[in-house]
Amino acid sequence: MRYFILATGLLMFGTGTWFLITAVSDLWKASISRSWPIVIGKIQAGTVKVRRGKAFTDYFVDVTYTYVVHGVSYSGARAGFVKREKNCGFVPTRREAESRLLHFPTGRSVNVMYSPRTPRISTLETGVDASGLINRLVTLLLGLLFLALPTLVACVVLRSHA
Repeated sequence: MRYFILATGLLMFGTGTWFLITAVSDLWKASISRSWPIVIGKIQAGTVKVRRGKAFTDYFVDVTYTYVVHGVSYSGARAGFVKREKNCGFVPTRREAESRLLHFPTGRSVNVMYSPRTPRISTLETGVDASGLINRLVTLLLGLLFLALPTLVACVVLRSHA
């Protein structure tokens, strides 16, 4: 039983750490991307993809684009670092996703923001909107919860065996 509790605690701790790193990283990149340089890129492809779960089915727009920085060609697939309601993110119907896909027709020129330190990191949308902020704050809180619970359980188990 003790090893099961330890294994569960380590799994939760690892999951919590991943949640925290993901949330902080996405919010940081979304924030600093506002000051990134802009180049003109071109949409290479856009499709509607399906995500199915046991209790849900939703859709999202998957876009790929190319751009050139200092004579080097890059390709990207990130519409934004944090889910944005405008063009990307998950939606409940195929029709809504197809409507969003109209913003990214193949061959269309788009503004691409790229990291000046690592130009292969790019995005079509910068910053954070309200829904994206709420999404990442929930992720952050889950991360803290998953870190706190195993710590509390470990303290209780250690005290009971002391």
